[in-house]
Formats: sequence, C-alpha cells, structure tokens
Amino acid sequence: MDGNPPVRIIRNAGTPPPSGGRPRRWDSVPVGDLALNDAVEVASENPEAEYSSLTAWVYRQGQKMGKKFSVRVSHDRFTIWRVK
Repeated sequence: MDGNPPVRIIRNAGTPPPSGGRPRRWDSVPVGDLALNDAVEVASENPEAEYSSLTAWVYRQGQKMGKKFSVRVSHDRFTIWRVK
C-alpha cells in the first residue's frame, strides 16, 4: 500500500442529511405573510436584550423579500410593521 486511505464513490447518494445546527430563534415570526401596514406582535421576557438580534433578523428578511419593516419595543413585546 502507498499510505493513502481507501476511497469509494457512492453513486446516486441523494442530498446530505440536514446538519444538527442551532435552531433559528425568529423563524416562527410570520413577517413574510404581512400585508402593507399590517403588524405582528412578538412576546418576549427580556425585549431589551433581544432587540438587536430581532432587528437584524427582520432587516435580513426584508432584504430577501424586497420589503421593509419597522420594529418597536414596548414593556414585554416587540411589534413589527410592514411599511413598504
């Protein structure tokens, strides 16, 4: 043997299984279903701590969909409006 590990080709193997990555925090928020001037409220135990991650996620979703959203935080919840 020349020291190389054995290699085999698997034909028609299909797609790889999904990785066990970290679950996405905000994917359950239905921003894609909002019509113009609609809003959705998201309850949160600590909105000040989650504000940055939610606004970044909403911005990325808006870029993907070609829509614009506005996020406001109150005592125990976020409100997300579709504005464009």
